[in-house]
Amino acid sequence: MEHASERPEVAPNAVTTAILSLSEQPGQGKAALAKEIVDNLHRNGWLYLTNHGISDELITEAFSTAKALAKLDNEAPPPATEVRESYNYFPYAEQKFPKKELPDFAPAMAALFKAAYNLSLELLELIIVGLELPLDQAEVLRTAHSLVGTEKSNTKMRLLWYPPAKSDAAASRLGTHSDYGTITVLFQDQTGGLEAQNRDGRWTTVKPLSATGKGGAVLIQLGDMFQHWTSGRLHSSKHRVQLTNPAQAGATRQSIAFFLHPNDDHLISQLNGQKSDRDITMGDFLKNRFSISYGSD
Repeated sequence: MEHASERPEVAPNAVTTAILSLSEQPGQGKAALAKEIVDNLHRNGWLYLTNHGISDELITEAFSTAKALAKLDNEAPPPATEVRESYNYFPYAEQKFPKKELPDFAPAMAALFKAAYNLSLELLELIIVGLELPLDQAEVLRTAHSLVGTEKSNTKMRLLWYPPAKSDAAASRLGTHSDYGTITVLFQDQTGGLEAQNRDGRWTTVKPLSATGKGGAVLIQLGDMFQHWTSGRLHSSKHRVQLTNPAQAGATRQSIAFFLHPNDDHLISQLNGQKSDRDITMGDFLKNRFSISYGSD
C-alpha cells in the first residue's frame, strides 16, 4: 500500500474525464456516440454517463437504505491504512442485514441492481459498435452475462461507506487496485477523493459528479476481464480513493458500485471470434487474479 510520501505526483487536470450523454444528441448518431465511448475507454478506461435512464428516485432510495445500514453499526472504525466500510449485495444470497429495522433494503437494492445490469448491457452493445465489430458480437456479450443475478456469476453490488477519518492525509480510503470484471457502474456523492491512472501511466483526480440531481452522472470503469476480452484495445485503469486534505478527511463519502462479471463458466475468447492460447473461463480468471492479489495457500 502506498503512503502519501511515496505517491506519484497527481496533476488535477492531467487527464480529462469525458462526460457523455447516453441520449443521442442532435446531429450525433449511435455510431458517433459509440466511438466516443470506445475512444475514452481505450485512452483512459473510465468516463461519465448522463441521461442513462436510471431515475434519481431509485438511486436516492438505494443510497438512503445503504446509509441506514451503515449507521446501524455505531462503533468507530479502528485505525487502519484504509478507512472504509463495505457490504456486498448478491440478489440470490441470503442477505445478512437486520430485515426488521430495514424492510426497504432488499427491494431498493434489487431495483438498482437490475437497473445497473440493464444499463451495462446497453453499454456493451455500444462498445461493440464503437469497436467496429460484427453486431453478432453484442449477442455474444449478452449471452456471456446471461446468468447475472444467480450464484453462477460473481456480479455484485458493493455498498461503500467512508466515515470521517481522524488520521492525517497520508491515509488511503481505498488502496490502488483495478476491477476484475467486465465493467463497473459507480454511483457516488460529491465528496471526492477518487484518482485514476490512464493508459500512459498518468494519475489524475477524477472530479466527483453526483449520481443524482441536475446533470447527475454515473462513472463507468472498464474491468480487467474486458481488457483481456478486447486483447488490450480497451484499458482497465488502476484507481484508488485518497484522503488528500484535512477537509476531505473530515467528510463522509458514500458510493455504490455495480461490478458486472461474465458467467463463471463462460469461455472468454477474443471478440473477433478467433481462438487463442489466452482463452480462459471467468471463474479461472478470477482465481488467478485472487491468487496474484492475495497469495495462494
